[in-house]
Amino acid sequence: MAKFLIACLGNIGADYTGTRHNIGFDVADALAASLNDRFAVERLAEKVELRWRGQILVCIKPTTYMN
Repeated sequence: MAKFLIACLGNIGADYTGTRHNIGFDVADALAASLNDRFAVERLAEKVELRWRGQILVCIKPTTYMN
């Protein structure tokens, strides 16, 4: 079974919630919800491992700001 990393980009904090700066986070949340899973807080990112069509998708949402 193959494993793929998907780094979903966005910025943390309420100032960016619902903005175009967080589209990566929004897509990741929708993907996890569609597969009935949720993110867990890790060291420098929120992470979820999803199974989809025989593959493992490791999605992360960094908990640091990006520029």
